[in-house]
Amino acid sequence: MKFIGVEEHFSTPDYVAEFKTKNDDEAAIFDKICDVGPLRVAQIDEAGVAMQIVSLSSPGIEQLGKNDAVRVSAKVNEYVAQAIEKNPERFRAFMAIPTISPQDAIGTLRETKKTPFVGVCINGRIGDKYLDNPEFLPMLKAIEALDLPVYLHPCRPPKAVVDNYYAGPWPDAVADKFSRGALGWHIETTVHVFRMILGGVFDQCPDLKIVIGHLGEGAPFFFQRFRHVMPQEATKLKHPVDEYLKKNIYYTIGGFNYNAVFNCLAEQVGVDHILFSSDYPFGSLKAAVDFLNQLPLNESDKHKIAHENAERLFHL
Repeated sequence: MKFIGVEEHFSTPDYVAEFKTKNDDEAAIFDKICDVGPLRVAQIDEAGVAMQIVSLSSPGIEQLGKNDAVRVSAKVNEYVAQAIEKNPERFRAFMAIPTISPQDAIGTLRETKKTPFVGVCINGRIGDKYLDNPEFLPMLKAIEALDLPVYLHPCRPPKAVVDNYYAGPWPDAVADKFSRGALGWHIETTVHVFRMILGGVFDQCPDLKIVIGHLGEGAPFFFQRFRHVMPQEATKLKHPVDEYLKKNIYYTIGGFNYNAVFNCLAEQVGVDHILFSSDYPFGSLKAAVDFLNQLPLNESDKHKIAHENAERLFHL
């Protein structure tokens, strides 16, 4: 089986030094996350993974001011492009763009659209704004015109949400995980996707493709609920909400190696919209491979998830 991972993270030494602390996850695995070369090749070889599409780890560019966003995105793209030139058969990348300034982001898209970039990674909301905000529509239209899928990666919820939802009579370390990988990240991403749908983004950009991780970030549980509670008569959209979730959204495994959750997603969107990933280096490559291998699917469907869907979506 050929495996192509599409939620696989990297960072750069400069990014870690400027924006991370010793307590951050990336600092603890500095050598692994900053390597898009021999160390990573050895890891993916051992797991039997053919290729990774790598993206800048959270929080990415989205919480930076304009000048920093333009500067850092250019340096990040240069870093990963140079690394991939040495292993073009094993790696591709999602582009980092200065989303805080849509016009600069459009310039980056036009200047940088070349191998090894096969998509764009946006790490959640931009400042305190979401992608349904009209100011981002020209940027999204430019991404759509270039046929670049967007990986919408989770980010931490706004501080007011963290303070009111996730803080409590438990240790700070528990609150931190509660607001991020345990729940907060996933709810935040689901809300972001539904905002894009309800805001008419996909009516205006019908060919825009969004990829989200973790078997849908909880969204599949609400497909039919939204259809029932928010029919077209209420939303004024061109289609029912769940149709956008089935047409415009693609879903990666991303460390959610759980059969019941996979079955919920697959039953509603079909295997053509599900992509293999491991969430490397935070998730286990071997566990992701083993999970897909043990799923009770026919070989044709396993090949779709393992590599064929990614090859089609990202024109590999």
